[in-house]
Amino acid sequence: MNYMNPTATTINESAVNIDHLKNVLSTAMLDFEVDENGKFYVMEDLDFPVWFAIDTDRRLIEFVTYIETDKLACSQLLDMINDLNSQYIIVQFHLVERRLVGCHWLHFEGGLSQLHFLRSLRLFSSIFCAAATVAIENTEHAIH
Repeated sequence: MNYMNPTATTINESAVNIDHLKNVLSTAMLDFEVDENGKFYVMEDLDFPVWFAIDTDRRLIEFVTYIETDKLACSQLLDMINDLNSQYIIVQFHLVERRLVGCHWLHFEGGLSQLHFLRSLRLFSSIFCAAATVAIENTEHAIH
């Protein structure tokens, strides 16, 4: 099967699994690891590293990434997160233990287009990278 041909690249819903997504990422020549819990870590060839996991019960793939935010007060962080959530689509931002976390859920009920999966992964990474860059610049201005 040619994974880069969008006309022949829908994975059946029941076939969305770790092995199939390993194959998709390998074919797209993305560097990744899979941990013992089945969570993927795509560390290169994206604008920003991304973790993702398959939730077969809810038919979702969850993309997640984060940066540390140790330099800002909690009130500044909440304001920053609200600003990011209103400025950027696709990525939902929230705070977990002083980390700026971004996440996105990709639904695959009825099947998963491999092209859409790869584009969503890259788009999520690039939007988070852009938002993190703005957050870091704003942090530096707030501190000085």
